Amino acid sequence: MHSISKKYPNSGRHTDGNISNLFGGHYFLYMAWIIYGMALDFMSKTKIITIFIFMLPSLDVIDTFLPNINRTIISIKRINRLFKQLSETTHTSVFQGKITTIKSIQAENLSFHYFDRQGNVSYSIGPINISFYSGEIVFITGGNGSGKSTFSKVLTGLYPPSKGEFIVNDQKVSMTNHKYLFSAIMADYHLFDRFYGVDTVDDTKVNELLFEMKLDTKVKWENKQFSHSPLSTGQQKRLAMIIALIEDKPIYVFDEWAADQDMYFKDYFYKHIIVQLKQKGKLVIVITHDDMFFDCADRVVKMDYGRIVC
Repeated sequence: MHSISKKYPNSGRHTDGNISNLFGGHYFLYMAWIIYGMALDFMSKTKIITIFIFMLPSLDVIDTFLPNINRTIISIKRINRLFKQLSETTHTSVFQGKITTIKSIQAENLSFHYFDRQGNVSYSIGPINISFYSGEIVFITGGNGSGKSTFSKVLTGLYPPSKGEFIVNDQKVSMTNHKYLFSAIMADYHLFDRFYGVDTVDDTKVNELLFEMKLDTKVKWENKQFSHSPLSTGQQKRLAMIIALIEDKPIYVFDEWAADQDMYFKDYFYKHIIVQLKQKGKLVIVITHDDMFFDCADRVVKMDYGRIVC
């Protein structure tokens, strides 16, 4: 086969080199075996094989598209899986109305799966069973890859759970329909230059927070919009915190917010910001590695390999 390819170095795709490859490949052998087993006379078998030989270039084109076909099938399976999850959520007895106050949230047998390109599960969290209550501070800790951030995204409705359910105030809910309950600063957050979903914004309060966060010389709040000079990562997160505090949601989720802050703002976050939120009756969930501040939490939950271990 290699000698034929070398003999025709400038040949196109449908050349003797490719046909030779097919002769030595599974297409020709498989079809020849089938034809040989047919209850036909020798001349009929010869005619069929001759026709098949002329079909080989077309089969080569089919072979080219097989990987794309496989990827399409995998994508269709993923879409069907998502529709199934949404259908199961829709047809279960879930509360569809607007939730105005939070007393408790329970996650029951909650799981979430990541899938690779072949549609196989590559990583999972769960099953997770945990309860949260308004007016408490919960720290979630664990090593990198333990599932903390994934769980926070399922909790806040950004990812639909693969299995399990949420119960809010003793009512089953689809959390994807109640993202409005949360104000979250994730590790991969996006910093907006204005407020969305907030009816009224107190300009005085915004400027007070800019001063408290030591951003008043870097950031300006004018015409209901932020403008600023280049900000460090820590400064960007403090601006995101201002937006979160103004939103005044019943549940706050902070994923490693203090990781990029100096010691002053670490201390300010753990001993002032989240304490004030608790005093207002908010549920505060903090993903953190800062064990020196664990005493600031009402509970510390540890995750490992996608599960809660303590």
